[in-house]
Amino acid sequence: MNTHCPKCQTPIKVTDLMQAGLPNMIKCSKCKTRIQFNISNALLYSVAILAIVVAILASLGITFFIQQHVFVDVQRLLVWMPTAFIFTIIAEYLMAKWLLITKGVSQHSS
Repeated sequence: MNTHCPKCQTPIKVTDLMQAGLPNMIKCSKCKTRIQFNISNALLYSVAILAIVVAILASLGITFFIQQHVFVDVQRLLVWMPTAFIFTIIAEYLMAKWLLITKGVSQHSS
C-alpha cells in the first residue's frame, strides 16, 4: 500500500519519515505540507519508545555476546555505542515501514 500526500499526491517515502524530528512532524518532500498519520499520538509515541527500547536491549545483548565470545579485552562503550546506533536506525526504519504500510496520512490541522 502506497501512502500519498493528501495535497499533491506525491508518495510518502521512508526517508521523509526518518528526516522528521518527531513522528508527528512529517512533511511532504514535494509540497512541504505537514502531514500526520491516522493514529493517535499516544500510540505513535508508545510504538516509537518501544522500538528504541528494543534497539537498546538488542545492542546490549550483542555487546555482551561480543565481549564474552569474540573480543575479551575490548572496552564495552566502544562496542555498545555503534551497535546501539545501528539498532536504533534499524528500529526507526522498521517503524517507518510499518506506519507507511498500515496507517494512512492526512493533512495536519494546525
